[in-house]
Amino acid sequence: ARVGGGGAWGGAERGEVAGRGPGVAARCAAAGGACGGLVRSSRWVTRAGPMFGWKGVDVLTAIQAPAASSLPISIVGIDEASLGDSGLQWPWPRTYHAKLVDQLVKAGALVIAFDVMMPEASRPEEDAALAKAISRAGNVVFAADLVYQESAYSRQWLRVEPLDVFTQAGAANGFATVVPGPDGVLRDMPLGLDAFWRVIVKRANERQPGLLRLAEPP
Repeated sequence: ARVGGGGAWGGAERGEVAGRGPGVAARCAAAGGACGGLVRSSRWVTRAGPMFGWKGVDVLTAIQAPAASSLPISIVGIDEASLGDSGLQWPWPRTYHAKLVDQLVKAGALVIAFDVMMPEASRPEEDAALAKAISRAGNVVFAADLVYQESAYSRQWLRVEPLDVFTQAGAANGFATVVPGPDGVLRDMPLGLDAFWRVIVKRANERQPGLLRLAEPP
């Protein structure tokens, strides 16, 4: 898998505009005024008003966002190049993930978060190898999801969690489903107590108490 720096904790909630001095306030006002002027400029733009509103939020969020994360975050990406380099088809054997966990621990990873689903069993020896790696690491978080199930007798949403053997080995899990806006841009993250990003932050604070501030939802 290819490793690259960058990113931020999956924990950015909905952006809120908060002035941090006259300079930021002036830029926010200018950006908002520009968006408002565009919306009033034509009937077509008026019909597209919500889209310009979202873009305005994007601009204001970028203005107030910090230049870089204060934490050294690495992303291990699973992409076509990684699949080609490994010579393996997806899904990868879980012994492969186990080796990755061990290597990340050796490299000093504070938290290891998998944003892939592993709810079903594979070969027993493969699952056992990953479970042992999870137990050795003590800092693994998996993604959970919701699926809609409908039958002749019921309609229900079911939570899909990692395989029991992984949670029994000490892996935490959090709800990771996100829904992009109509323009394909993601602006909202789950805010619940078991949101994926929130579980990651909690696990980081377990390893280094007080490292990250975390406001609990109302």
